[in-house]
Amino acid sequence: MTAHAVLTSLQIYGISIVIATLVAVMIKFIVVVTGRLELAAAAKSVPLGEVCPILQGVPDDDVAAVSAAIFAAIGSHQILHISAPGRAWSNQGRAAHHASHSGHARPKL
Repeated sequence: MTAHAVLTSLQIYGISIVIATLVAVMIKFIVVVTGRLELAAAAKSVPLGEVCPILQGVPDDDVAAVSAAIFAAIGSHQILHISAPGRAWSNQGRAAHHASHSGHARPKL
């Protein structure tokens, strides 16, 4: 009776390993295919003033030169967080919170 239970559990374990492997291979295939499609689409799409509208009367050569200079100076970075300046109260609270974890012994009351 025990041998039958062990054999059944090993069969279930083996089947689950096979299914998990097949699912992992399918996911890898999907990731590779979509990655290649995105690279092909990115190579074809060049923004032509949709991101930042260009005023009338500005020569195209000037726009291209300024855009190239900005990209060379900044690179392809993403903005992670924008906040208003002058948040001294939040900085003090953050400093107090970090100081509470510094490992110093707390005074006894």
